[in-house]
Amino acid sequence: MNVSVPETPETVNKNAVAMTPTPCTQEYVQKWAITWSKEGLPNETIRQRLRNATCADTLINNFVSAPAQTVVAPSGISSSRLVIERASQIKPERLEWLWKDTLLFGKLNLFVGNPGEGKSLASIDIAARASTGTPFPNSDERYAPIEAILFSLEDDANDTIVPRLMGAGADMTKVHVVKHVEVSSTGAGKQEKQFGLDTDLPLLEATLKAHPGVRLIVIDPVTNHFSHTNPNKDEQLRPVLSALGTLAAKHKIAIILITHFNKQVGVDSIHRIAGGVAMVAVARIAWAFITNEEDAKHLMLNAKTNVTARNNGKKFTIAPVTIQTEIGSIDTIQIKWDKGTISANLTEKIDDAENPAKRQTREVQKWLEGFLSNGAKSTMEVSKAGEAEGYTYWQINAASLKIPGLEKKKDTGPRGQWIWTLGKYQEPEDTFQ
Repeated sequence: MNVSVPETPETVNKNAVAMTPTPCTQEYVQKWAITWSKEGLPNETIRQRLRNATCADTLINNFVSAPAQTVVAPSGISSSRLVIERASQIKPERLEWLWKDTLLFGKLNLFVGNPGEGKSLASIDIAARASTGTPFPNSDERYAPIEAILFSLEDDANDTIVPRLMGAGADMTKVHVVKHVEVSSTGAGKQEKQFGLDTDLPLLEATLKAHPGVRLIVIDPVTNHFSHTNPNKDEQLRPVLSALGTLAAKHKIAIILITHFNKQVGVDSIHRIAGGVAMVAVARIAWAFITNEEDAKHLMLNAKTNVTARNNGKKFTIAPVTIQTEIGSIDTIQIKWDKGTISANLTEKIDDAENPAKRQTREVQKWLEGFLSNGAKSTMEVSKAGEAEGYTYWQINAASLKIPGLEKKKDTGPRGQWIWTLGKYQEPEDTFQ
């Protein structure tokens, strides 16, 4: 006689074995696991009942969580256990955007770029808009104003940060600028020190609790805000940034980390970000700021995103603006965003900005592909057309080597010309016609 799960839960208790002719199948385990769970029975009781019905643990584990296993630790170290949770028990949540498809609440957001590319100025513009509820570029959506905290070690507050905030139209009462950490000790009195993410995160959390309206933090540059951590060593940087990310999630704040490109060349754009792989890995969205060599405007392009499929780069100019203050007029700068979004290859744009030779080769390559798209051309035709565009034959030839599928073949007709083509070249019947 086969032993299995009974037809009704009432026929089984944790000390009894139900005897029925039905085998213990996956359907039976699932059915009674759900039934007993709804009745409020503990998982271990459900597991024991199913074992009493001779159901295998491998089958039971598919539907009923096993008790957490305690790992025996070495002497002197407290025991540990791996805590898991079924996906079915985790409540889904929507992403909350400060700036739609651009900046997230509850996450780390990264700005990277060489000096002078507008990343710090963009963070000022964002803080100013957030302080007044002003819609972000390409949006007419208004929202409740929020407060911001700005950490900056490269720009002075009185002659740079504050004038720029005023030029961007900020509500100055809602933006807080960090000065320093004040340390009080018996005998030594009060001392000042620089804020460190690896040493003073509890102070930041205490400040957030004291100012619940703060929902945006800018740390510029992040690599200078460590007391002991080496930002170029992943094993040191990752736990500090992970703790900062936990703080962002706990208080549902958007944190913008600002850093620079490193000096590496010939590598993918994501490996150009100062601070090692951890800097990129922990951030949910990363934006790169570079100059567009085609029109000298500034670009804000996706360097990384794992929360949206949209490649919605932005273009902007840095414009002068004069503000009025108690001491008279002050000249400063502000961002002027272009309408719409752009899609561009970040690695190529970085090469364009930092390697003029590569940029020129790509420019010639693009022209040559367009010229040959209308059909095969002789070397003389290519050379003359290229010269009319300002390109030398050697530049054209170098670019041709970068085009997949471009062929150069000598015509066997009376003229014996070399023919350039993007496809398989078919000789004409009479090359004189």
